[in-house]
Amino acid sequence: VVVAGHKAVAADGRLRRSPPNGKALAGHDMLVNVEDITDLAGFPLLWRWTQETHAMLEPDELASIRPIRPGKARSICQRIARMPRVPREPGERRLVRADTDRLVVGQWLQDRVPEYEAEILLLWDQDTGALVPRRLFIDRWDDFWYPSSDDLGVLGTVGEWQLEMYHHGMFEFLALGAGQSR
Repeated sequence: VVVAGHKAVAADGRLRRSPPNGKALAGHDMLVNVEDITDLAGFPLLWRWTQETHAMLEPDELASIRPIRPGKARSICQRIARMPRVPREPGERRLVRADTDRLVVGQWLQDRVPEYEAEILLLWDQDTGALVPRRLFIDRWDDFWYPSSDDLGVLGTVGEWQLEMYHHGMFEFLALGAGQSR
């Protein structure tokens, strides 16, 4: 049953997102079950978006962040680690320094994160992940990634691509499952 855009709920109750052609890489569908979603109040990084010393997200923005349970984050990290990854195209790397214009980086992200991705998956480490609306991430990327402390993995929910945001400021946009049949 299609809910909105490319979101669908499978018969087993899992949320599924798919690219416009409806095809994900074989065996790489990044399903997040409803039971994988946890309460934002217990999310270990909530302070980043609720303290004036960091960022104050609007209530609707906060409500749109959907943390996933640590076990699910770990299984996705392990799955991604086994997949081939290659830069999608030349120019898919960007150095981001503290003085880099956030709007320029936002446009770079806008040009790369596929529009069919209503939500994307952010993974800070093997136990900390959340589904976040694409638009919120692009507009406020620097509230989700902190230079010098975060290595943030950003994934499409069907496992076609990955953005690695390294703590030293290099961003790399990668194709996942390169060389595999679609």
